Amino acid sequence: MRFWEDTWLGNKPLREQYPGLYSIVRNKFATIAEVLTDAQPTIIWRWLLGGPKVVAWNHLYPRNIGIVLTDSEDEFSWVLNQNK
Repeated sequence: MRFWEDTWLGNKPLREQYPGLYSIVRNKFATIAEVLTDAQPTIIWRWLLGGPKVVAWNHLYPRNIGIVLTDSEDEFSWVLNQNK
């Protein structure tokens, strides 16, 4: 799944939730694993964050803390598959 493009945190993609951040991120198609592999999110901006973009980042960043990536299938996916 892609960090900015797919719906995985909330009910719409992060590109829609944080359009100001999306407009200045270098890798718009990074996967969740690419961004959240390290302790700090790996996001490269086209320029330094300032003003409203800092506020947006300060809102988004805590939402990613505590997310643990594994190689196993998501529980949510398992529930959906059981209902087929």
